[in-house]
Amino acid sequence: MYAQARGGTPQTDKVQPVNTGANPYRVIRDWAHIDGRAWGGSNGVAIDKDGRTVWATDRCSPGTTPGCANTSVNPVHHFDESGKEIKSFGGGMFAWPHGIYVDQQGKRGRQVQP
Repeated sequence: MYAQARGGTPQTDKVQPVNTGANPYRVIRDWAHIDGRAWGGSNGVAIDKDGRTVWATDRCSPGTTPGCANTSVNPVHHFDESGKEIKSFGGGMFAWPHGIYVDQQGKRGRQVQP
């Protein structure tokens, strides 16, 4: 998932996804947008129970040393089908967010790296 300021390098932008099986998906660069800041490293994406909206986590700040420690920006984001942010939360709660999932009851969770 990419937003206004994408991570990576000019070289990685040219790399196409590789999949040996049938792939019903396509890459849409710059689809989701976080208002007021650039994406940090995105490390978790999950489709909501509704089957249409998307949850994602990011590591709060772009660059070579991303992370959420010592910041109050929100690392957990909920996007509508157009990529517009519906809501976000988690500012000041995480140092290094790692993954996200949505269970069958629609409850969100995240993986925590010790």
